[in-house]
Amino acid sequence: MSMRCLSLVWLAALVLLHSGLGRADEKVEFERHWSFVPPRASRPPEVRDTSWSRGAIDRFVLARLDREGWKPSAEAGRRTLIRRLSLDLLGLPPSVEEVEAFLADRRPGAYGRLVDRLLASPRFGERMAIEWLDVSRYADTHGYHEDYHRDMWPWRDWVIRSLNDNMPFDRFTIEQLAGDLLPNPTQQQITATGFNRNHGVTASGISEEYRVEYVLDRVRTTATAWMGLTLACAQCHDHKYDPFSQQDFYRFFAYFNSVTDKGVENRAGNVDPLIQVVPLDQKSVEQKLATAIKELERQRLARVAEAGPLVARWEKSLPKGSKRAVAVPTDGLAVHCRLDEAAGQEISGGGSLKASLVGPAQWISAKLGGGLQLGGKTYASLGDTAGFDRTDSFSYGGWVRGASTGAIVSRMNDSADYRGWDVYLSGGHVEVHMIHSWPDNAMYVKSAGKLPTDKWTHVFVSYDGSSRVAGISLYFNGKKQEVGSTRDALSGTIRTDKPLHLGRRNPSGILNGAVDDVRIYSRALSAVEVKALAGGNGLSEILAIAPRKRTPTQRTDLARGYLELHDSRYRSLVDRLARRRSDGCLQQEPSDGMVMQDLKAPVSRSCWCGVSTTSTGIRRAGRSRGAAPAARGAPANASDGPLAVDDDHPLTARVAVNRLWQVAFGRGWWNPARIRTQGEQPSHPKLLDWLAREYVRAAGTPRHCCV
Repeated sequence: MSMRCLSLVWLAALVLLHSGLGRADEKVEFERHWSFVPPRASRPPEVRDTSWSRGAIDRFVLARLDREGWKPSAEAGRRTLIRRLSLDLLGLPPSVEEVEAFLADRRPGAYGRLVDRLLASPRFGERMAIEWLDVSRYADTHGYHEDYHRDMWPWRDWVIRSLNDNMPFDRFTIEQLAGDLLPNPTQQQITATGFNRNHGVTASGISEEYRVEYVLDRVRTTATAWMGLTLACAQCHDHKYDPFSQQDFYRFFAYFNSVTDKGVENRAGNVDPLIQVVPLDQKSVEQKLATAIKELERQRLARVAEAGPLVARWEKSLPKGSKRAVAVPTDGLAVHCRLDEAAGQEISGGGSLKASLVGPAQWISAKLGGGLQLGGKTYASLGDTAGFDRTDSFSYGGWVRGASTGAIVSRMNDSADYRGWDVYLSGGHVEVHMIHSWPDNAMYVKSAGKLPTDKWTHVFVSYDGSSRVAGISLYFNGKKQEVGSTRDALSGTIRTDKPLHLGRRNPSGILNGAVDDVRIYSRALSAVEVKALAGGNGLSEILAIAPRKRTPTQRTDLARGYLELHDSRYRSLVDRLARRRSDGCLQQEPSDGMVMQDLKAPVSRSCWCGVSTTSTGIRRAGRSRGAAPAARGAPANASDGPLAVDDDHPLTARVAVNRLWQVAFGRGWWNPARIRTQGEQPSHPKLLDWLAREYVRAAGTPRHCCV
């Protein structure tokens, strides 16, 4: 802890102790409890067997063993050492290869190199963060009985990154307690203040009651995390044994009582105040993705350019008259409901699929043989099939007539925020939905034109798995349609346990119209293939032209059409391109993080202390009773200098090193939640204080302390 002063930065622990201990008006002489006296600098003790000790800590341990008349344990073997080190620093056992490499390294400094390698691992920050996340009450749900989801992981990632970056403890402290109050704070410094947003959030109750409860939670957690104190007793009365009063508690409380969050939030997800969090490594990731996409696109274009001989052989092999027809695609066909064979309430679904018809059946003459008239009360359930997710490429649709509203094909759960996918008619327009949670986490497109109601139209959707609206193609009779979109932010799963339906969602959106020949594919169909499904031939005009008379564009279109229909290597390249573009789109999505934010104008709030029947204005520690309220980052008094983490704070360094010792050995020198006059004494007080002073001297950097 270099303990540099930063303007307009405070540490509430310092203010509390300076206001609650050793006041100038106290005349009685008394000896303070050891925990409220700053750690004393000391030298490691002298020991009889100096050859056993390899460092200062060894001398403290050996001196205690000598006093008890005990002998040190035998030195651990190399296998044991690497296992202990890996579990302590990474939380993971070493691999067989790592053990063998350490055993084989007989050069001087092998142990130090092992430590350096483990400290450089990104797993180090994850392991060391566990205890801090626990004491900080980290959770990605709001708690209480609703327990809605939220995202506190941006703060969690900040903690892990700070530990991996070897951040000094004073910065680690200041940025979490007041990072938003630093001059020109960075996104990461504001994100750090999520420490004080880890409390539970309720969706019911009295708003002001719960807002105050959140402030109380911040007081309790801050005191425990940095000072090992349980201040909750002083919420209701002066502490019976420890040197802080109820007034001290509410002076501390006042630091957290000028923020903008609310008490009751009737919604799931993150709640204000928020900050948009963009990953720090996004530019690097985007560059790698751009390079990968460029290479795949080069390979795709090269495949088209070299396809001339393949196209020529294919064209010569076509039977006479076949140049006016392209085969209907069968590759990847997952569901095919011809809707032209009736057997009671069962309809043929193709293959082993049996679709159950719900409601009265009315069979009609349709586009391709028979069809099914859905009169607003009838639909078909196809069970647990076509369970696609947002990263899967798939295609679906069929023939429809006489309908203006309702779902043509759908696998969706209306009662679970409309999770799922569909193709839906709304006022004659065709809509495509892919939804995790409507409306915030979803994709939606709507056709510019309307369907005619008096004739059959082939409606088909092809989706490339990119999780972006740009990856959705909507076709009418094989012609790609212009679409508009108001939702393009899908990042969650679209899987649902509800069955696949024809003619409705679940349970809404029943279609009033006729359907025929519904197909679902487990891949994205090309425009040529969709054209074939609609009874057309996208290549017929080109095939009708003599090869020598075709333009370069026509030759390229013919080659691409041939490859889309017949070349698995080309289709694989197209699929890989879609996945890479999906990765790039997802990387661009910023996330919200819950953070602290002070009110623009400080508000004076009264509270009742003790048995008084009149309200009393409680000011933050050090401010006179008549002074105006101050924001969380202001000095305690107008004449005060800036506040920061104090080198001589009696508790902060002790609590920090005790927690590190507990990480390494399973238990600390004492229970850090019970530092008070009635608490227990540390088992090794001199070692504790020596390490606390060393922690301050070394700036509290995680790697130094672990070494």
